[in-house]
Amino acid sequence: HVHFGNAPLAEVLDIRGFNLNAILELDPNFLTDIAHEHHDEVESFVFRADKPFDGQKLEQFLSGMIQVYGPDLLRYKGILWMKGNPRRVVFQGVHMMMGGDMGKPWAKGEKKQSLLVFIGKKLPRDLFVAGLQECLASR
Repeated sequence: HVHFGNAPLAEVLDIRGFNLNAILELDPNFLTDIAHEHHDEVESFVFRADKPFDGQKLEQFLSGMIQVYGPDLLRYKGILWMKGNPRRVVFQGVHMMMGGDMGKPWAKGEKKQSLLVFIGKKLPRDLFVAGLQECLASR
């Protein structure tokens, strides 16, 4: 049983889930450079904000961006400060699958901020940043 990434190590380690000899039997070139591609077009960027997000605006924006750029969004995740929410929101996704969960409450006196990381192929960084800025709540 796993809860927020906490799992007994015995259930995760040494489960014999990867067998190099079996892979090499299926694909003798698995370890050669030919089988290993480098993707120069893969980039990442970080968005930080010291103001909370408006939840409805953010959901609409991200849903639209994922519809358009989902195939090129390899991974995205972050910690979100949402207006009116005493807890941080843990956000993550792969391609067109996006989700979020409530994280721990913001500590008294803790500096609240949002931090999002996007990894993808030829993503329009400026469009993402401008759209995310528009999703920040007005005080």
